[in-house]
Amino acid sequence: MLSNNETMNESTELKIGSDARMENIKARLSISSSNETMNEGTEPKHGSEAWLQKQQAEIDEATWRKLVSTKVPPRYQAAETDNSVALDWIRDPKGVLYIYGPTGTGKTHMSWALVREHLRILDPWAFMGGSVASFLDQMKPGRIPNDKLGTQLDPQVKAIQTRLLLLDDIGSTRLTDWTLETLFNILDSRYNRLLPTIISSNLMPGDDLVDLVGDRIASRMAEDATLISVVGEDRRRP
Repeated sequence: MLSNNETMNESTELKIGSDARMENIKARLSISSSNETMNEGTEPKHGSEAWLQKQQAEIDEATWRKLVSTKVPPRYQAAETDNSVALDWIRDPKGVLYIYGPTGTGKTHMSWALVREHLRILDPWAFMGGSVASFLDQMKPGRIPNDKLGTQLDPQVKAIQTRLLLLDDIGSTRLTDWTLETLFNILDSRYNRLLPTIISSNLMPGDDLVDLVGDRIASRMAEDATLISVVGEDRRRP
């Protein structure tokens, strides 16, 4: 028969052993809970709303990169700009953004950087444009391509209707009467439709621009225009 002291000691040992096991279980649960929290912090649970949002974000990013690879020239597919005026404009583009400055100061780079940002709306028809010389050359009679069904595609109509149009490097080449009339038709139509246009040029707004494109086109460029002057040395020179 156990004495009272022995009984108490055994009871105490059992209690101590039980308490130790409970603490051990709590510790394991705490570690498990901590690991779960860490996992949740790094990777959302499969099928959860956060997981679906992450999947959609990855799809959107892939779609945007594909659009950039097809719409933006290879040289400018990684183009970025920190110009606050330009970035504010592209977030809510209205009227004309006129980027001007000497040759080689980064006007084209900035223009394509803004196009990259604009393409994040993931609309394949959201943009059209390029250098004015080659862009307008595609619109000359007899050079309009056909689609797979044989229907004639009119790039001038597309230029008028696209959400954002880029006319790069106006002033670098002489404009014929036909190109001037075509350019006015595009700008005037977009003006009436309240559609935004990015224009880059080595000509300051004013007399030099008027001398090149005439009063009508210069007026459409200046109407509701945001001006950005780009200065610096010619980046193209070694």
